[in-house]
Amino acid sequence: MISVSSAGFAGVRRSMVFIDGQYVRRILIDMFRDEVLDYGILVDEVRKLTSYGALYPQLIRAYYYDAVPDRNEIEKWEKQEAYLQRIRSLDCFELRLGRAKRSSREPLKQKGVDTLIAIDMLSKAYENHYDVAVLISGDDDFLDLVKAVKNTGKQVFGVFSEKKTSSDLKDSFDKRFDLEKIVTPIRNKR
Repeated sequence: MISVSSAGFAGVRRSMVFIDGQYVRRILIDMFRDEVLDYGILVDEVRKLTSYGALYPQLIRAYYYDAVPDRNEIEKWEKQEAYLQRIRSLDCFELRLGRAKRSSREPLKQKGVDTLIAIDMLSKAYENHYDVAVLISGDDDFLDLVKAVKNTGKQVFGVFSEKKTSSDLKDSFDKRFDLEKIVTPIRNKR
């Protein structure tokens, strides 16, 4: 086994990745007309982006956030459950699930997912679980969260679609990466 110091690294830079699943799936559908992606490869590519000088970029954990429809919507539930099972099986991944609710005739809407992301990113920053948070989302609702995490002394990197992210959120990140440029080579390896 090679130790970090013998590999020429001065130390580690711990990162956690927070993935807004619905956001990523929408980008994939826009780009490729389906939701297929190897999230293990995505997170490994993102982990590499957190390296800095002689610091080894160590992934502590990746959190994938989404919502599951009620079981009475059996076809949608089964499809989402199969999608999530592939993510559950990945090393260093944890699923955090909100709810998917329907009001009258409107389509399903996620409930509680953004709150879960905010709770985890902020509490884990205060508990010193990571040095760099990587948020894969373009939701402008996360602007205040990014600022709050940065105020703990942590860095926040953003991975997002240039076309589907507000300029205010983009500007709030310490470093910015284009999700489409990361997922295209991953998809082309299939």
